Amino acid sequence: MMKLRRFLLMLTLLIAGVGFLTAGAQATSYTWNTTSSGNWSDAGNWTPGTGPPNANDAIAWVDGGNAAAVTVSVNGTYFVNQLKIDSNDAVSVNGNRTFYLAGTNPVLDMAGTFTLNNNGTNTGLQALNPSTLQGGGTLVLGGSSANNLVTSSGSSTAITLAAGHTIQGQGQISAPIVNHGTISAQGGTLIVTGAVTGDGTVAIAGSALDLRDSLQTGNFTMAQTGNLIVGNNLTVGLTKDFVFAQQDTSQWNWGTTTTLAMNGDGGGGGGYGQRLEIGGKDYGYDLTGFVSNTNFNLKKLKIGDASSSTHTLTFLSDWVNNGQRGGAGGDPEALYVDSLFVGAGDTLNLDGLHLYVIKFGLVPTGAWKNGGGMIIDQAVPTPLPSTLLLLGSGLLGLGLLGRRRKSLR
Repeated sequence: MMKLRRFLLMLTLLIAGVGFLTAGAQATSYTWNTTSSGNWSDAGNWTPGTGPPNANDAIAWVDGGNAAAVTVSVNGTYFVNQLKIDSNDAVSVNGNRTFYLAGTNPVLDMAGTFTLNNNGTNTGLQALNPSTLQGGGTLVLGGSSANNLVTSSGSSTAITLAAGHTIQGQGQISAPIVNHGTISAQGGTLIVTGAVTGDGTVAIAGSALDLRDSLQTGNFTMAQTGNLIVGNNLTVGLTKDFVFAQQDTSQWNWGTTTTLAMNGDGGGGGGYGQRLEIGGKDYGYDLTGFVSNTNFNLKKLKIGDASSSTHTLTFLSDWVNNGQRGGAGGDPEALYVDSLFVGAGDTLNLDGLHLYVIKFGLVPTGAWKNGGGMIIDQAVPTPLPSTLLLLGSGLLGLGLLGRRRKSLR
């Protein structure tokens, strides 16, 4: 009996101890407690007053559901596991500081904005573990230079950009990004050195996008004043539409042996497949049209994949005037590529437009020798597609819109 009592007492103490340790291990949640802007480092701005939030398991909320619009300035180095920012509010990380997403499954949940404000010195957001940006807000890479850094602890530590969420501005993204939202180059050069995957949108809005790793996304859009730089031997893969309004061919810079891969499953383009905007002057089959990066030409165009279980359908489009109409070979713009691949079971629709392949000439309808896929020429209606709207107001200038096309051959 005595032994039983001792056992029960020890068991009770053990359970109590486990409960105490569990309670002690719980994350601390902090809420911004003032309707005024202020500094993250000020403990008095947080409830409980043991702040500021700075731990691998810390949870912070700006500004606790209050209607007031506040900006929280981060002038130090801090770690959080979860950060929520309300729609009227902002968190600004100032020059030469890094904000860390730490702990297990970190989340930056913002309906408002989170800004890296570099002021000429390196300013960063770093994911120490696979992280998620969600909530429909915007990560702004701001400041006066390209010293904003979105990084992670390694090539296997990805940041997932949820649908409705945006990364925009200038700087460098070296973290792998799983993009279901929008990545937009604005205000200066956005350098992407980490792999980008997903089904979201990548946009160039009056700025420069410098790709130094391969890209696989949904839509790709480029405004009239955009500058595209694609590094050597890289692939830009799209499951949806490729739309651009640029008229200056010097801003079209594809490196050697680069590939544009249209690899969707037939979606996009209003049900007619993936839209591929073309912008070259139609010289006929003349080497002038193939001179590197002078006629909106491509090194390699790949439609689908021979091993794909889906069937890619892509159509050429001249819905945007890229300033190259009226060539000797025809009034609509044309596309010149060094190499064309159309996978077996995949289809490229010329839609009345001219496609030229070096050492071959004008591409006809029928089975294409490289890949075994089909070339067809069928009319596609010209409604304003949703991807056109993604280019923003900078696209919609006089003379940009309006479709010109040949009669079907």
